[in-house]
Amino acid sequence: MRESLLPLLIVLLPQVTLASLQLGVPVLAPAFVAAIGMPPEAVGVIGGLIGFGSVWLFAANRAFTPVLGPLRALTVACGIAAAGAAVMLTGLWVAVFAGAVAVGFAYGVTAPAGS
Repeated sequence: MRESLLPLLIVLLPQVTLASLQLGVPVLAPAFVAAIGMPPEAVGVIGGLIGFGSVWLFAANRAFTPVLGPLRALTVACGIAAAGAAVMLTGLWVAVFAGAVAVGFAYGVTAPAGS
């Protein structure tokens, strides 16, 4: 039991982090778009772009996760998600949309890397 707990935590922690970020951005989006002066409709666009990033990774996964390996893919995904969230904080519309795609792309790694 004890020898299987560490690998479980190594895989579970990045997955929980990425899922929290992926689900947290749309929850915070109404306050976020109001603060940077975007129209309220942009909340749906941000959520849609996160979904687009996830689907994009699912389509491109063949060139990503098998090459890096699952743990390294999760590590890279955490870096991509952090960079995407940081880019979103700039407040520029294009940067917010690009950051949303990056967060979705990073979240898309969790299913293939976890299996």
